[in-house]
Amino acid sequence: MRACYTNVNIGLDYIYIFVFFYLVWESFYNKYFLHEIIFKLFGKIESVFYHKTILKGVEVEEMSINYKKYPLSFIAGVFAIGVFWIFTLISWAFFPGEYNPYDNWVSNLGNQALNPEGAIFFNIGCIITGILFFPFFFGLFEFYIGDSKNKILTVLTQIAGFVSAFSMIMIGIYPENNVEMHTFWTVIFFASTIPILFLPSIALYKYSFTRKLAKYGFAATALNLLLCLLFLPILEWLTIIVAFGFIGLMVMNLNNRIDKYRFIRKNMKPKKRNKGTRVRKIST
Repeated sequence: MRACYTNVNIGLDYIYIFVFFYLVWESFYNKYFLHEIIFKLFGKIESVFYHKTILKGVEVEEMSINYKKYPLSFIAGVFAIGVFWIFTLISWAFFPGEYNPYDNWVSNLGNQALNPEGAIFFNIGCIITGILFFPFFFGLFEFYIGDSKNKILTVLTQIAGFVSAFSMIMIGIYPENNVEMHTFWTVIFFASTIPILFLPSIALYKYSFTRKLAKYGFAATALNLLLCLLFLPILEWLTIIVAFGFIGLMVMNLNNRIDKYRFIRKNMKPKKRNKGTRVRKIST
């Protein structure tokens, strides 16, 4: 009876936290009261200029500020990285006994038998991170630069990202105690991570200002493939750290060069041919 009561409490904790973050996210996008607060917190001053106005016969110098908003992927990416690692470290702090990345898998932190007090933090962190990954990957439309091949690679990255985001949510819902379901979604998560690292690296390698990021992505892909061959706890940890590092570099690069990306996209749209024009075939 006590065990049943505990499970009910844990389930309610999941529901309360999910509802809370859902309301915050809805408020953010539907322009409720949190909308202005969040955008003021994330507002970035783009330029400051002064102009003079006449107020009741007195010349007054006023300051005007233009705010440049952070891209969606930057906001969601920063939150995703922060939430995952904060909740992971909290779960680690509650782990009884010694936790060693060389011997312990990442999912051991979410195992309710091995980590009875800290498991809920890791699992909730996975669920919230997975939710945040959806707007992060959606926001990668900013990388629709270059030819159609690059756009296709980015779209495929987004699709793989949505699969990865959903699998991370399911990892939190089905912790390591549920061996079959947890293993299934863990395999999908790591399998989807490979195209997430590799495909955008191909697209970004074309441009000199994103080539270093692309090389990092190729190295991260190689590490992920090594994990598939040598499934060791320390490699799992390194793969996750490097993957989040790639996301961090992507959001920083995107935010720092957002104007350049948008300029490239705007000026690389195919020109429409006027109606009524005919293409004359020249015979040789």
